[in-house]
Amino acid sequence: VAKINLGLDVPSKRPDGYHEIRSIFIRTDFGDDFDFESFPLKNNEVPEFQLVSINQLNPQKAPLFEAVSERGDLSKNILTKAYLKIFPYLNDKIGIRVHLTKRIPPEGGIGGGGSNAGSLLRELFPLTSLNPIEKNQLAKSIGADVPFFLQDQNCFVSGIGDILEPIKIGKAYGILAIPRHSLSTKAMYEGLQKSLQNTLDSKIWKTLTEDVIRNLQVGDWKSLN
Repeated sequence: VAKINLGLDVPSKRPDGYHEIRSIFIRTDFGDDFDFESFPLKNNEVPEFQLVSINQLNPQKAPLFEAVSERGDLSKNILTKAYLKIFPYLNDKIGIRVHLTKRIPPEGGIGGGGSNAGSLLRELFPLTSLNPIEKNQLAKSIGADVPFFLQDQNCFVSGIGDILEPIKIGKAYGILAIPRHSLSTKAMYEGLQKSLQNTLDSKIWKTLTEDVIRNLQVGDWKSLN
């Protein structure tokens, strides 16, 4: 599952370097194929993560994934990071082998890494004793959009993308156009031209107006322009 942003407000920059955002994250039918299997470890104290992947990205984006796949430096893959983050909390320590068909391009702006990490966490969270708040915090520590990919629904998001408010959205169809050039999230935020002050609180941006919510629910997209 990938996601698109229906609108994006960036009201302020936080002291920790992240930006406050307000957006609507919409799940799409387009995404990677993901499956995993577990295996016993030789040493319960030593985690082991394996990836078996098929790269179906276009020639411009394929090298970005290859660099962090099992054919490159797997330690830089967000799946490895997610596994190592949750490993200490597993009730029974296991190794993980992920089978991935990669279709969501890295740096495409539609949550490819977050989607993969969220998929793995959804499989492994039942093997832990973490409560919902702890799960959300762990997901957030991996990536700002990872908590969204733990959901099964569209959400209004605020904070750094980790404060989620489920929202119903009417059925819609469209064309998902992904540019060939890379859209690094970090670079995009660093390139913001307007001055962003550290004066706004996420609570100010938490809710949508009733007319916007109603238009979203019935799919009145013209009124949202």
